[in-house]
Amino acid sequence: MNRVSVALLVVGLGSVLGYCATTSAASARLENSRMQVQIDDSGAVTSLVDKVSQIKLSVLPGAVQVFSLRLGIQEDSPLVLSATEQVPPLITVADDTCRVTWPGPLVNPQGDSYDIKVVVTYTLRDTALAVSVAVVNRSAMVVREVRYPQIGGLTRLRPDGDEEPVQIAPLSRNIPLTLPFTEQEMRYPSWPMNMGFLTASHEKTQRGFYMGAHDEIARMKAWRFEEVGPADARDIAGQLIHYPFIQPGQSFQGCAWMLAFFEGDWTDGGQIYREWFLDAFGVRDRRDDWIREKNCYQMIMMMLPEGNINYRFADVPDLAREGLKYGVDSLQLAGWQRGGHDNGYPYYEPDPRLGSWDDVERAIRECHELGVRVYFFGNIHCAMLDLDWYKDELHRYAALNAKGQITWIGHWGMGTVGSRLAYTVPRMAFLDASFPGIADPTVAYFKRLAALGADGIHIDKLFPNALEYNPNIAELGVSPDVSPWQGTLDVVARIDRECRAINPEFAISFECVWDRVISYGTATWWAGNMSRVRRIFPEITETEGHYWPFDFFGINKALREGWVVMISPHRFNRGMEFRPWRRMSEYIAETKRIRDRYTDIIFLGERRFGDVIAFGEDAPLAEGVEYAVWRDPRGDREAVILTNTGGQDALVKISAIKHRQAGPVRIVRPFREDVVGMLPLTVAVPSEQYALIVESPEDLQLAQENKTADPLVTGSAVVEALKQDKDCLAGAGTDPLAALDASRHIRLENDLYLVMVDTEHGAIRRILDKQGKLDLILEPRLGNNYTFALPIVGREAWTNTEANYIKGAQQILTRHSLSDNVLKLHWDGPLTSVLGVYYDAAVELTIALENEQITFNLLIDNRTNLEIGEVYYPIIGGTMGLGDTVSQRRQTLRTVPCGQEADSQPIYHNFINQTYFGELYPEQVLMYPYRLSMPWMHLYAPERKRGVYFGAHDPVKRVKAVQLLHEPGIASNRHDGNWPRPEELDGMPAGVSMNFLHMAYHPAGEKFAATPVVLRFHDGDAADAAAYYAEWFSAQYAGQQGPTTHLSAYKIERLPFAEVADQAQGALDAGKEALILMDWKTGGQSNGVPDFRPDPDLGGPVALAAAVKACQARGLRVFLRFNLQLADPETQFFKDNLAGFVCTDRWGIPFSAPVTRWVCLNPGASGLREYLSQQAAELARLGVDGLFIKDFFNHKIDFNPVEGMTADRKDWDGGLQTIEAILKSGQAVQPGFALVTDFVRDHMTVMTQSICEDITADSPFGRAFAGWVSPQPVSKAGQP
Repeated sequence: MNRVSVALLVVGLGSVLGYCATTSAASARLENSRMQVQIDDSGAVTSLVDKVSQIKLSVLPGAVQVFSLRLGIQEDSPLVLSATEQVPPLITVADDTCRVTWPGPLVNPQGDSYDIKVVVTYTLRDTALAVSVAVVNRSAMVVREVRYPQIGGLTRLRPDGDEEPVQIAPLSRNIPLTLPFTEQEMRYPSWPMNMGFLTASHEKTQRGFYMGAHDEIARMKAWRFEEVGPADARDIAGQLIHYPFIQPGQSFQGCAWMLAFFEGDWTDGGQIYREWFLDAFGVRDRRDDWIREKNCYQMIMMMLPEGNINYRFADVPDLAREGLKYGVDSLQLAGWQRGGHDNGYPYYEPDPRLGSWDDVERAIRECHELGVRVYFFGNIHCAMLDLDWYKDELHRYAALNAKGQITWIGHWGMGTVGSRLAYTVPRMAFLDASFPGIADPTVAYFKRLAALGADGIHIDKLFPNALEYNPNIAELGVSPDVSPWQGTLDVVARIDRECRAINPEFAISFECVWDRVISYGTATWWAGNMSRVRRIFPEITETEGHYWPFDFFGINKALREGWVVMISPHRFNRGMEFRPWRRMSEYIAETKRIRDRYTDIIFLGERRFGDVIAFGEDAPLAEGVEYAVWRDPRGDREAVILTNTGGQDALVKISAIKHRQAGPVRIVRPFREDVVGMLPLTVAVPSEQYALIVESPEDLQLAQENKTADPLVTGSAVVEALKQDKDCLAGAGTDPLAALDASRHIRLENDLYLVMVDTEHGAIRRILDKQGKLDLILEPRLGNNYTFALPIVGREAWTNTEANYIKGAQQILTRHSLSDNVLKLHWDGPLTSVLGVYYDAAVELTIALENEQITFNLLIDNRTNLEIGEVYYPIIGGTMGLGDTVSQRRQTLRTVPCGQEADSQPIYHNFINQTYFGELYPEQVLMYPYRLSMPWMHLYAPERKRGVYFGAHDPVKRVKAVQLLHEPGIASNRHDGNWPRPEELDGMPAGVSMNFLHMAYHPAGEKFAATPVVLRFHDGDAADAAAYYAEWFSAQYAGQQGPTTHLSAYKIERLPFAEVADQAQGALDAGKEALILMDWKTGGQSNGVPDFRPDPDLGGPVALAAAVKACQARGLRVFLRFNLQLADPETQFFKDNLAGFVCTDRWGIPFSAPVTRWVCLNPGASGLREYLSQQAAELARLGVDGLFIKDFFNHKIDFNPVEGMTADRKDWDGGLQTIEAILKSGQAVQPGFALVTDFVRDHMTVMTQSICEDITADSPFGRAFAGWVSPQPVSKAGQP
């Protein structure tokens, strides 16, 4: 429906509401052969009888509402008009329709009058009751919500005495209807509810109740369930809610809410919805949707948002050829537009670094000549915040929430660690696609692609705003519930219609959670988003991304579940011929061959659920075996797909398929000849692979002649080349001693260590622990040294090249010097970036053997006009665990200190990837101080009881990280871990690299000194590593450390100051030493205004001082919570005092919180430091013993300039300086003034005391800072 017709429907209903009736009544009964409906004199449905099952949904009179209206704009508006407060309605009956009318005015409980008319209509059709509500708003108020009649008695679907509850479905998590019941409200469209119906059904009775909104207008609505009725007759009722925001003088007609009884479960009830949906909207025929026909495709990001160029348009035909080699004949291009992937929106035009429009057309034409379809990634809602276009115009179309703030600001950082962590990523907002100012150019861009020959587009992030509060939609004549949804469909329909006018085969896929889009395309992202829709509309499919070169389980699962495989080698960055991926490509090709052969059954067919297959009773499915049954709806052939994640072949006995206990079947397995057999039979499912058993009536004669067993069951047809029972850790990779030519390596050596560095590039190839006889680097081919970036920054983010990396292992080593156990490596420059550009920069890497450790230092002499961005060093590649045997290396633990805990993982057995875009290889990034409490990592071999400490001994307080990368990529979580096996590597190196990472953003033309990094082998575990760090820390900050002691504190929430002293005895009885007032300041503790003055509403300064004095007299110290983040930028206080201290990104856009859009403050700003210090001094004058530092740091890399500080220091170093200033200002007034915190970090021990109750002596932090160990609590009576 177009926008104009929607607007006319909303405003033109005055005549519709002037009903004429043939009969007036005090109550009404509607009845046919299927259903009986009783309506009482209030207009409520008091009884609904299913004549087929005799189930009766009934409630007592007065138990349910007939309607209610919420007036006002805000969701929590208290102004509600309900039917129960009105005079009795006029009830009229004509044939099968009952209308209940309140002509108005309506009144609220306070007696206020509102000129509003309401008509509730009940129409009994053949199998359903249709309920609708119409409203005429003649009042001066906006009617925000219109709630339909409640239908009660839903628990009565459960037979008496049965314990199994009625279930509300289909939802992401179904809701049991049990008393007592907490009210629930589900909105459609949304991820929990992506179709416009719900059912209440009971498994045992196989009878259910359908509640479907049959609405041809795309708009937000909700289903609400709550307890109703008197105390002795409680039940649960459901109702529909519209959000029409009816303006004064307008009318509203709600949709038909269809209520029907049905037999079966929710999927059977869903057939009612399906029948209506197909008639109202239709579903795109798969024969007219080439994307739906493809069971796999390549999806490549040509450029990442940080300027990492993977492919140019000239390379696209070669990507197509790579796919064709393995049978893949469609290619989706992302990151093709301005700025690369998820950047530059909504400029959907080729980035000049990748080519021109002519290059796009040439690439498409060449792909078509190869027989490969090409389609493009795009959006219809996104706009980058940094664009001039956004600042000048597009901001007017932003999707806004009820607070008038941007609903969603998002980002997908990819090409650098800082961007992946959202520190340096360009950010975007959602727009409302109803506005022509965004809709028209978006459609024009996609039409141009169609004109160049593009086969389609993928529309990503199709997640409209739930309700649109942008006031500019008034110009469009649409309401907040309609604008985002109908507006989105209107744009999709335009793209479909206008692009198909150019190219009739133009197709669209969607990332969505909404059924309405399937009228335009039936291929959706991601697996799980639309699974419930697929049960009702098997025409659609879902997509599973496939990223890792040895994740064969992912392919097996996609086959079993009928998902499309998005082939995106190394997280969208490489093609199918990338060497680590080739074995996977062959597996995909074989699986695709099988899928194509049986596509009508196992990909385009219907998934069967329930009792559709029988396995041998004496042979349960082995662990790791899963199955799915599929059916070709046109030919009634069925197939079973069995997958096996186990380490051995699994035998599965199939007795029957869909109760068919005999008949021929064909057994299909990858890389093996088919086997024909007769049901029942036993099938061998290959280890870590799959077996497909297809009903095969054409093989009847062959099956009768060939009654031999499955050869795999007897073991006579095992394909040795596919047996996978080894592990890459079974060997030590390349033997370091044999592989390292002494003439090509520099040796740095003493009694404890041997370090070998190659003379060509200066890569570190070996680190030998002589005492423990442990080699840290077991794969010298992955030796490395350093990497740093020289970001090229433009005014708009799309012009950036943040990832302008210079990789040390690709530079030629100029010279070196070796003396007194110190090796200095020099790269004099110019140095070459990954983009092939020379830069006037030089690097010195120093490796020193000092006492019991190896110390690394890095100095970059940057003589360019570009700042230094990220710095990675020392990159120690090719680690494979510690030990002589497979078992020892697999058991090696990676440990880092996280707050008061330790995070330990066996990364050489299962390497857990923690990032999802950008980086080619599985990655872990552990940030200090935002995750790590101390900047070190430890590897420990339990059997050898020996480990290696890897720590940053940095005299500068700045943000840094430990980074780990697994090369060349991981496998599925197999029985022997997720490392690749030797036959999978086929001679390629494998290992984990480890390094520290700076996000320096150091000024152009200046030298940069990285943190000294210490590597030390030792006997003992991570607790000893903590002690090594503590030894350095105490020496570095000798004389600066404050009272590193624990304080036992009792927290109290908001309370008048006069009552605070009353809490003293309870605190003393609990063995506490101090009280902490958690909510005491003006306006409340979390009001977005860091104005730290005692709240007058609680008694003000005088009362606070008196309370403090009274507590101190009882022996209790008093501290006040001092939380800096976040700040409300809309307040006058912010504008007068804080506007210059906001934490901003690269383009000056503040980091903000969802919903409120409150902003982060920079605690290192000198002006803010002065302000906070003054406030601390004022509090000290009131006698308080100190402050509880909470939510103080912003956890960001801050680009708002602070003199003398780089972006990585402003929050941490600057914040610490501010804490020190606060402490000193308080102590200048009161010498005993102190600071306490629960932020467990190394440098916090210098100036604050801990109030944490869970720091143990054997934890890393407890071992390093014993004064912060939490004592066992002791009560006043002396009992623990």
